[in-house]
Amino acid sequence: MNDRGLSILEQYNMKVFHTYRGRGCMICETDCGLKLVREFHGSKAKLAFQNKVLQHIKASGYQLVDVILANDQQELVTTDKDEVPYIVKDWFDGRECDTKSEIDIMQGVRNLASLHNVMLLLPDEEEEWVSSGDLVDEYERHNRELKKIRNFIRNKRKKNEFELCFIEYYERFFQQGKEILEQLKGTQYGELRSQSLTLGGVCHGDYNHHNILIHKGGMATTNFDKCHYNLQVNDLYQFMRKILEKQNWNEKIGMEMLDQYDKIKPISDEELENLYYQLSYPEKFWKIANHYFNHNKTWIPGRSKEKLENLAKQFDQRESFLKRLL
Repeated sequence: MNDRGLSILEQYNMKVFHTYRGRGCMICETDCGLKLVREFHGSKAKLAFQNKVLQHIKASGYQLVDVILANDQQELVTTDKDEVPYIVKDWFDGRECDTKSEIDIMQGVRNLASLHNVMLLLPDEEEEWVSSGDLVDEYERHNRELKKIRNFIRNKRKKNEFELCFIEYYERFFQQGKEILEQLKGTQYGELRSQSLTLGGVCHGDYNHHNILIHKGGMATTNFDKCHYNLQVNDLYQFMRKILEKQNWNEKIGMEMLDQYDKIKPISDEELENLYYQLSYPEKFWKIANHYFNHNKTWIPGRSKEKLENLAKQFDQRESFLKRLL
């Protein structure tokens, strides 16, 4: 961000005492508390929906969310003299959730459950577009993409280390993806998702350790850019998968996360079944392969191969946890 973007703060009713860089943005100490300024390149309609969600959460008594501030003209997006658009958000002084700390992890999952209890907004007709896609469609697309990547690599005469590693593990993960897709089709997922959309269940959309901050007043939740209507258990899946990957699929931690969430927001049998299928689908394998295929295929960093190898090493631990979850 260019420091000149700070000139937009003249359009807000606040005094700035000090600024510093953080998270690729500019963080400002003001007479109205800590604020974050960053360039904006998204949809104004989606931004309005995002702030509607944030204002609803705050009105429900949950104060530690990064609400977007309106300028003197009551607009959420402010442009500087060069017509560069910016937004200004409430911000919080704190550290990220530590994925190695059970205390932080359990606080994070309780925080998510508390958020989900208040993140219920009946959608307006014009907001139907804010709901995310169907899991069946998503998994069908992922499986097609994995086959496409496999065919591309198989037809190469000279394969690099990453490509050889992918081919070695492909069949195991691809077959698992096919099986989970067929099993998901036989569940009540469609009805469950439809009920959630009718009730107005909202997901954060990117709930992970980077977006929750340990603040002196509690745990702050940030970056709701991907919020949307859908099954809220999707957020729980995303948080659990990333934590369990870093915890080598520790059964004790995984079951405790479920227990802590359930105590605050009870999980139905149908939601638990859906969580099982999401955790069972080899999404991480698809993500690594998709990143390879959509970026420079002639140079693959060693870290990508390490990720594949680590994924394979964790296969048995992951399967053990999934059996426990059943």
